[in-house]
Amino acid sequence: APVIGIYKQHRSDLWRHMPSNLIDVVERYHMVDAVPVLREFVKESAFPAYVKERAMTVVESLAPDKQFLKETVTSCQSSTDPQDAAVAMAALDLLITAHSDAVAVREKLRMVVDHASPFIRVKGMHAVGPLEEEIVGGRGFAASLMKLKTRGFEQDYLALLDSAISLWAKGKDFYQYAA
Repeated sequence: APVIGIYKQHRSDLWRHMPSNLIDVVERYHMVDAVPVLREFVKESAFPAYVKERAMTVVESLAPDKQFLKETVTSCQSSTDPQDAAVAMAALDLLITAHSDAVAVREKLRMVVDHASPFIRVKGMHAVGPLEEEIVGGRGFAASLMKLKTRGFEQDYLALLDSAISLWAKGKDFYQYAA
C-alpha cells in the first residue's frame, strides 16, 4: 500500500523510478488495488511506450475494461508521437483479442489492406525487417487478427481475401504480402 501510494500521489520523483518493477509485482501477486495506478501509467507521458503497453496488458488481465482501451486508442491515435501510435496499436490489439470488438477488428483489417507493400523474399543470411517478420513469421502487426476466434467476422475476412486477390493482380512484388 505505501508503494502504491507513492505512485498515486506524485509527491516526489520516486513515482518515476522503475515503473516496470511495479507492473511485474502487480501482475505476479494479482494486486487488483493497483489497477488505477497502472491505468495512470498508460496515460503518463513520462513513461516509454513499452511501459505503457505492459501496464495496459496487466490491467486488462486483472480488470478488463473495454471502455478504457477505446479511450486509449482514441487519445493516442490523434498524437504525432510514434510511441503513442504504438500504445494505440497495442490497445487496438487488446480490444480484438480480449473483447472481440467489432470496430477494432474492422479497423485492423482495414489497416492490413492499407499497409500492403511490395516484398520479395531475400535468400541467404540477412537482417530481417518488420515487413519480412510479419509476412514470414506471422507475428507482429496482424497477430491479433490471427488469434481472433469469435464468430461473426466471416464476411470481413472474406472481404480481406478479396483484397488479397486484388493485391495479387498488382504483380509479383505483391505476391508475398497478398499470401
